[in-house]
Amino acid sequence: MRGKLVRDRIPDIIREDTGKEPKVTRLSDPGKMRKALLEKLVEEANEARGALTRKELIEELADIGEVMLAIRNLHRISLKEVEWVRHTKQRERGGFSKSLILYPGTKTGGS
Repeated sequence: MRGKLVRDRIPDIIREDTGKEPKVTRLSDPGKMRKALLEKLVEEANEARGALTRKELIEELADIGEVMLAIRNLHRISLKEVEWVRHTKQRERGGFSKSLILYPGTKTGGS
C-alpha cells in the first residue's frame, strides 16, 4: 500500500489514540512533495464534493485551504499573487455567480 500525505500532528494523534507507532516518512524532495500536495488537493476536493451538510463542507473547504497554503509555501507564492490573478480572471472572464453551464462541443478560451 502506498502512503498518503497527512497533517503534521496525525502521527502524534495515532500514538495517543492507539498506543501504536505509525509508519511515517518525511518527504525531502520538493518534486515529490509537490506531487503529494496536488494529490491531496484532489482528495480534499472530492471530499468537498461529497459533503452532505454545511458543516462538512466548511471542514472540507478548510482542508483545501490548508493544502493550498502548503502548495503556496512550497512554491513561494503569496496570497496576494493568487488573489491578483483571481481578480484579473474575474474581471476578464467573470466569476461563477450566474451559475452558467456550458455544454460539450462549445469552444472555450479556458477555465
